[in-house]
Amino acid sequence: MCTDRHLQLSFLPTREMPDRRGQRYQPLGRSGYVFVPEGDDVYDSIGIVCQCTTTDGFSMSDIDDLINRTGTLIFSDEPNVGYKARMLDQPSRSSALVRFDTQQMTIAFECQPWRYLTPAAADITSAAGQTALIIENTHNVYSEPVITVSVSGSGVEWTLTIVNSEGTNVISCSGASTAIAINSELQECTNAAGNASRNYAVSLTKFPHLTPGTNTISWSGSGVSSVKVTPNWRDI
Repeated sequence: MCTDRHLQLSFLPTREMPDRRGQRYQPLGRSGYVFVPEGDDVYDSIGIVCQCTTTDGFSMSDIDDLINRTGTLIFSDEPNVGYKARMLDQPSRSSALVRFDTQQMTIAFECQPWRYLTPAAADITSAAGQTALIIENTHNVYSEPVITVSVSGSGVEWTLTIVNSEGTNVISCSGASTAIAINSELQECTNAAGNASRNYAVSLTKFPHLTPGTNTISWSGSGVSSVKVTPNWRDI
């Protein structure tokens, strides 16, 4: 029940697995088909349709502010799973004849394909003098972490190396005086607050993933004071 919006679910909605994105071909002279995926773990968004009943005090203004905004959608049968979702357009309502009493309402959401751990896992932070972190991903798909490298001093040069099932990913910084956050989901390097770009200071070929299994993150640079990983765990 969404008490702050004066809405109650009529029943828990169906949540389907997302379709993997790619091309389907029927080769000449061969039975069946060939599916060529667009990339590793590339999926379409999913739709979730909720049937709701209004409760006392409901007004359309309760949900108007949600239209086309993104947020986390959580259902009571999976309280530890959240979908990154946005509500599509105005919800459909029952006829005007019954609007003076409770209304039946259909609300459609478009969701990213991932099922995020909710509440989010705690950050993983290095201890003093540590030069590596070993992180186990027990989920069934890679995550897109935020890795924040903090420094002491000015003009600090550092190198970050991530080793996992995807191979070795080396990221370097030409000279930092403040912390730099490598945000894989946004595909941006920023300051620690996330409100100023630091792309110019970081050299990388791809943003890091935490793949299922063991991930080793090591670093070098005499001025590195700590490394913090926000894992953003999720499943498909």
